[in-house]
Amino acid sequence: MARAFIPRLDAAGSYTLVTGFAAREPYPKAGIISMHGAAVLMMREALSAELRGRRRANNLLLGPVINRSRPKGDPSWLTADQVGEAAVAVALDPSVRDESIRLGTVEELKKELARMRGTAARP
Repeated sequence: MARAFIPRLDAAGSYTLVTGFAAREPYPKAGIISMHGAAVLMMREALSAELRGRRRANNLLLGPVINRSRPKGDPSWLTADQVGEAAVAVALDPSVRDESIRLGTVEELKKELARMRGTAARP
């Protein structure tokens, strides 16, 4: 799908993959999820190598996310809305190019959004 979609992107467009933390950190009884996530991360790296700067391919590496199926969680976890905010920020910022952006906590999200927007992170 990426091979069909990416060449049709506007030159300023980007392709962003979303993976979970298990892609980088192995967890007991989550081996198949970790292997799949690691493959998606490598797919992003291969796309970046093939695109050679002609298009942007990025990855959001998420921690646990508070969503409809998991409405309660640690206050440091991202919400589904915050994941959407991060994805839009990556798509809109042409300087975000061929990156794997770790967003495990709300604090990491704030720092990344500040970097992308060129502003200082607020405490």
